[in-house]
Amino acid sequence: MRAEIGLDAELMQGLVEGRLDIGIMYTPQSRPGLKVERLLEERLVLVSTDPSPWPEPGPGYVYIDWGPELFRALSRRNPLKSGLFCFAERIGALGHIQVRTTATPSRNPQPPYLRCRMWYPADHVLGSRRNGVNHVGMEMPFWTQGKTDPERTKTYPVTSPTLLDWYANTMGMRSARVVFSWEAVQKNPDPLPAPPFVPNVMGDIDPATKTGGYKDYWDDLVKLVIGFIDRGVYVTLCPWQYRPPTASTPGDTDITYRGHVFEPEHFADFWGKFATAINNNVAAGFPLDPSAKFPTDATRQRKLAFDLINEPHEGGDGVVGITITKWKTCTQRAIDALPANPVNANTIFVEGMSYASAHLDKHHLDPIHILWETLSDPLNNIAISAHCYDGTRILPGEAAVEKPFNALRTACKDLLDWARPRGLKVHIGEVAVDAGFGGCSDLPHAQSKWDDWSKFCLESDDVLVGWNWWANTSKNWGWSDEGSCKAGQPNIEGGRNWALTHDDGATYTVHADLIKASIPVSDL
Repeated sequence: MRAEIGLDAELMQGLVEGRLDIGIMYTPQSRPGLKVERLLEERLVLVSTDPSPWPEPGPGYVYIDWGPELFRALSRRNPLKSGLFCFAERIGALGHIQVRTTATPSRNPQPPYLRCRMWYPADHVLGSRRNGVNHVGMEMPFWTQGKTDPERTKTYPVTSPTLLDWYANTMGMRSARVVFSWEAVQKNPDPLPAPPFVPNVMGDIDPATKTGGYKDYWDDLVKLVIGFIDRGVYVTLCPWQYRPPTASTPGDTDITYRGHVFEPEHFADFWGKFATAINNNVAAGFPLDPSAKFPTDATRQRKLAFDLINEPHEGGDGVVGITITKWKTCTQRAIDALPANPVNANTIFVEGMSYASAHLDKHHLDPIHILWETLSDPLNNIAISAHCYDGTRILPGEAAVEKPFNALRTACKDLLDWARPRGLKVHIGEVAVDAGFGGCSDLPHAQSKWDDWSKFCLESDDVLVGWNWWANTSKNWGWSDEGSCKAGQPNIEGGRNWALTHDDGATYTVHADLIKASIPVSDL
């Protein structure tokens, strides 16, 4: 018989890897193939000289950091509103703590014995770790296909309830990043008006004013969001913008509207109008729909977040792009535009530069300041979003090579270490590894990378709020599982698609098999 003593995360990892047969811990996590049973319950009694009742942590309360699992359990049992929360990393620090009442967390590191961060209830977007998928298809640029309007099933797919059930119930996903087209929800003058302009010069996003294909697209987008949320899946909406190909440059995601540059004023106009319209419609539902599947529910908005735009990057050589200085201005203008309407209290994810790189050194505004610490949000409800493909065989512009097992951890660690003392949460909005298809890698290598990534996510539970696999879409919509290499050509760059299912869950790809066990995150 061999016994190990460790923290809950370490014991859970031993069970998952098969090194341990039985684990006894305070906060187990649900995993496929493992059975969780209550062994015993320890009852604690609070003794105090304060005669007033103590329904929740209040002034004078100090929490000793026993790890992310117990902190998460505390937040579930105490229905607090979001706010600043300071706690000691060790009991010996208690003599050094002074009461702090500020409502805004400092973006500067705290003393080593004291950490202050935003407290988010467990049901908040940033209050628990949730893993899932990027659901794609709604982002397709209808305007490059000779269409004047989006066209249902022609320029975008309609997602079936079968696929949504597979995501939520079979795969256990609790997060979906849905990419969509700015052009399909806001019909603006072409070219965009030069700032300054009055708001009604830009297109309206009020659902009541939409007609034709624009109305179909809007209704299908809202129903997709409701379909996810009503199945317990939190949704992040992100505009995925497109630059058409030229003689020298292939078409790709870019920081554009109809392939051209936009200004901060256009961006703020869009986000102010879009957030209000989507929040109201997601809450209102479609109560007159004969299917009766989209009733009114005002609580849905709490499970809806916004990712301001997909993959900001510098321009040049045919790429439109954006400078980090202009991106900061666009971001701040959008953040300022949302709370102009009180309904817009959503979490805002902000991607950094270099195509939302997970590498911290890509996001310097100057030698001292990193992008996110310079942003201001009166609701303290912004977070970092990053993309990580460092585990794939081919990265754009680099030679093909099998990556080490800890490639994802290594890529993201500095960003998480920087965010942690500044009270910022991090979400990995896109992540993938090659899992054997087309000769890119093989399953054992992929499994070693993903196992290490899953362990890193557990270890970073205090700052990392989840990941979304890139990507999947509806049946017969043409999303491949080619990975980073062309099929049979491991040194030639492929389509960079890692589909999970081609038939709405009837069969799985190797990528779905790879990640399935790591998707659920226990609420125990």
